Amino acid sequence: MLVTKAKAFSLIGIMDSSMALREFLEYIMGQLIAQPEEGAIAHELSEDGTHHKFLVTLTKDDVGKIVGKNGHTVSAIRNLLMAAAERDGQSVSLRVVAPHDFQSEDPAENEDA
Repeated sequence: MLVTKAKAFSLIGIMDSSMALREFLEYIMGQLIAQPEEGAIAHELSEDGTHHKFLVTLTKDDVGKIVGKNGHTVSAIRNLLMAAAERDGQSVSLRVVAPHDFQSEDPAENEDA
C-alpha cells in the first residue's frame, strides 16, 4: 500500500487574504441557508490591512439558521474565520443581519430625504 503524506497548504498563502476569507464565508453560508440568492456579503478592510469586517445580510429565516440554537452556529463560523485569518496575521469580525435590522427604531430617521 502506497501512503503519501498530505502537503500542508493555506488558501490565504495562495490568494489574497480578503478573497480567501470571503470565499470561505460564502461557501459556509451557502451550505447552511435556504435562499443564498437573497444574501449579500459586505467586506471592509482596515486601513492597516490587518482587520476584516464582514456584514452578511440574509432573509429573516436564514439569519435564524446561521445564528443557530443559542448562537452556536454563528459562533462556530466566527471561530473558523478567526482561525483562518490568524494564520496570516489578520483578525476578523462577522455580523449577520436581516435587511430590516439596518432600519432605526426612530421612524423619522428612516424617511427618505
